[in-house]
Amino acid sequence: MNAHANPTALTVGKSGKLCGVNYRVAGRVVLGVTVQGETYYWNEFHLMDDTGQSATLVFEEGEGGPEWKLFVMFEPVEPMAVAEAARKRVGDTVSLDGKPIKITLAGQSRVYHIEGQAPEGVEVGDIANYFNADTGFEMHVASWTGAEIEFYRGIDVTVDDVASGFGLPVEGLTGGGLALESAETGRTTGSSWPVLPKVILVFVAGLIAFAAYTASKERRFGAVPVKQKTPPVRLVVRASGALGGQFYTVTGHAVIEIARVGSRYDWHEYTLDNKLLLINNLTGNASHWHLLRPAQPAASLTPTAAAALRANDPLSLDGATLTVRDLFQAPGAGMFGLLAQSGNEWAVVRWTARDIECYRGASLPEKDVVAAFK
Repeated sequence: MNAHANPTALTVGKSGKLCGVNYRVAGRVVLGVTVQGETYYWNEFHLMDDTGQSATLVFEEGEGGPEWKLFVMFEPVEPMAVAEAARKRVGDTVSLDGKPIKITLAGQSRVYHIEGQAPEGVEVGDIANYFNADTGFEMHVASWTGAEIEFYRGIDVTVDDVASGFGLPVEGLTGGGLALESAETGRTTGSSWPVLPKVILVFVAGLIAFAAYTASKERRFGAVPVKQKTPPVRLVVRASGALGGQFYTVTGHAVIEIARVGSRYDWHEYTLDNKLLLINNLTGNASHWHLLRPAQPAASLTPTAAAALRANDPLSLDGATLTVRDLFQAPGAGMFGLLAQSGNEWAVVRWTARDIECYRGASLPEKDVVAAFK
């Protein structure tokens, strides 16, 4: 598939209605970002309403299927200059609408193709810097080129919304797979994603509401960061040692890939005595270790109920209450999960469409772990 071809049935000149506003598709812009030698492309449809105001309808193939997001420009409550925006990093807090929220993504995009009328000042070859901040229900984007900076707020719209709004068949709005091109060979390929079980789709919908789905490809309106380098293996199977006055033997080891909002990394999961988990890099910090024991969830914590949890929701395990800190996906293991915390107490809950498992424990000093199993 040509990386610049329109993957949808939504074309320049088409008119329709989204979120109660009449729009006409004035143009289509193909943007991309190069990550580790591969360029990922997505489409931004330039919309004009009856009053001449513009909006951006973004389409891409995400991990859970086609994703559509509608963005409109806004003026932040607290003005921000380009110099200040350029200093922002993932994890920093910004207050664009009067409420402090954290930056989840930052990057740089390039315009590769324009069909019809592009937004004012946008030309092929333009490179824009950006950062994204997510409120949980709405995404805020700051985008700047040179000394000019613009701010957008966006929400998810469903394929059905776009189909009914523009009078198009649903199957014409699901794309043909995310196009990517090797920076070395120029070869363009495509990828498609499987239909997920209902409980997984519930979780995906939750992640999209919480933030851009973390396995989506990097783009200006929602990006995935470069994966962190995997920490080295620190313990060997059959090594024995004492932690907290208890003697343990390492009976297994696995490397688990984790995709979270704003980060991608691997953690090392060591099994102790065939039942406990000793995890290195649980939160993306290679010096952190957590010893976790199997925990008993409330009877109501089914896979579907866990998939519906959001950051800051309470989580009950073994009669104790923790706070959900973040959601994650473990693509290679075929599982979804969450991290919860209460002071130095941590919990990992992970599930498939049918099963759920819970672990609860605490962080340990790295020196204690290394000394115990050296």
